[in-house]
Amino acid sequence: MITTLFIDFGGVLTKGRYTAAIIKNLEKKAGFPLEKKYLEIDQGVVLLDLDKINLQGFTEKANEAAKLKLSQKEMAEVLGESINWDKTMLDFLPELKKNHRLVLFSNNNHPTVKILRARHKRVLDLFDRHYFSCELRLAKPDPEFFNHALKELKLKPEECLLVDDKEKNIKAAQEIGMKGIAFQNAEQLKQELKLLKII
Repeated sequence: MITTLFIDFGGVLTKGRYTAAIIKNLEKKAGFPLEKKYLEIDQGVVLLDLDKINLQGFTEKANEAAKLKLSQKEMAEVLGESINWDKTMLDFLPELKKNHRLVLFSNNNHPTVKILRARHKRVLDLFDRHYFSCELRLAKPDPEFFNHALKELKLKPEECLLVDDKEKNIKAAQEIGMKGIAFQNAEQLKQELKLLKII
């Protein structure tokens, strides 16, 4: 029986992937497309999410890629502006919370987590627990990230389901015995949860 839903942040709770939103906002400041720099900036986001570089390091990488001169404070604002909530999903969470434990399970970075805690507490309060990659220096799809949460929450994998927009993360969850749904949109998620008799 599924008792706990592990829910991703970017691409599930937000409209589109968080990195894509960051790059879109950097493009506005740069005044030219950054699609050729996507991998370079995305690599910076990955390092930031694993706490392998700090905000200063990410700001330097992004400035170099986008030919910008943003300060760390300005870069933090870009991160904050890139959080574009999916209201349909936020409205759905209280329904899920009635019968399930909700765990926010996210590859995310310290500056964004700080913004979430300062400005978006009402969303975080919908979850029973939060696991952020930057705080553990572990990230999906590393099974250790999953196992850490399962051990701490005293859960068996078969009691849990991951909702994530990345197939590699769903596969990783399934490999350790969790169920998984590859998220496309809120309506599709509802249909799949009904099929699994979770709602």
